[in-house]
Amino acid sequence: MRGKADSPAGLFLAAHVPLILALVLPLHRYHPFVSLVIRLASVFVTISISTYFCFFTASNDRGADYSQTFYLYTFSLCATDYLLISNAARTLRKTGQHVPATQLHWTDRARWALSLLGSPRGVGWVHEPTKSLPPKPQDPRFTFVFRQLRWGVLNAFLYDMSLYLCLTNPCIASNARQWNDFALWWRVTSLGHLVNIYTGTHCLHQIYGAVSVTLGFSEPSDWRPIFHTPLEAYTLRKFWGYVLMNSNHAPILTFS
Repeated sequence: MRGKADSPAGLFLAAHVPLILALVLPLHRYHPFVSLVIRLASVFVTISISTYFCFFTASNDRGADYSQTFYLYTFSLCATDYLLISNAARTLRKTGQHVPATQLHWTDRARWALSLLGSPRGVGWVHEPTKSLPPKPQDPRFTFVFRQLRWGVLNAFLYDMSLYLCLTNPCIASNARQWNDFALWWRVTSLGHLVNIYTGTHCLHQIYGAVSVTLGFSEPSDWRPIFHTPLEAYTLRKFWGYVLMNSNHAPILTFS
C-alpha cells in the first residue's frame, strides 16, 4: 500500500518471538560466547524485522502504521536493553521475586518474560520508577472497573472528536498549499493531534485495565494511570519525563 508492500499479518507479532525465546532459553547454562551470540542474533533479528515492517511495508490505515512503527521502535530499544545491556534474566525481578529468572523453571520464566514485556513502565517490578509514575489506584474492584469504563467511554468520544478535527484540517491534505495561506484557526487545530494521542492512549489503557481486573487477571493497584495530569506539564522536563514519556522510562534511562 502507498508504494510499499502490504504489511504481512503475522510480521508484527513475529518481531516479538526472538526476544521472548532469548529470555526463556536457559542461556546461563551455555558457554558465555554461545550465550552472547544467541543474544546478539536475537537483537539483530528483532531490529531487522522491525525495520522492514516500519520502512518497507504499509497498510490502508495510516494511524495504525504510525502506532505500530512507534511501538516497534521502543520495542527494539527494550530488546537491546534486556539482552545486551542490563541482562534482564539476571538483574530484573518482579516485586516479591527472591531469585533471578535464571533459577526459575522454564514455564515460570516464560510467564516472567511475558510479564516483563507487558510492563514497559516497570509497574510491579523492583525497578519501578515510583517517583515519576502516577499513584496507584486504591479503589475497590467494582469502583475501579466502573471508573475505568466511565473515563474510557469519555476518552473514546474525545478521541473521535479530535480525530475528526484533524482529518477535516485542509492544512495537512496531500495537495495542500503553503501553511501561511490558511487562516490561523486551521493552524491551531493541528493541536488536535496532541488530544488525539492523549485520549486514545488513555482510552485503551482504561478499557484494558477494566477487563483485566474484571476477569481477575490483575488488581486495581496494578493499573497506575498511563499519564499524569496535563496540569503537571508546566516545564519541558516535566512534560517529557513526568507527564508524557514515563511509559518508556526503563530503556530510556538505560541508554542515557
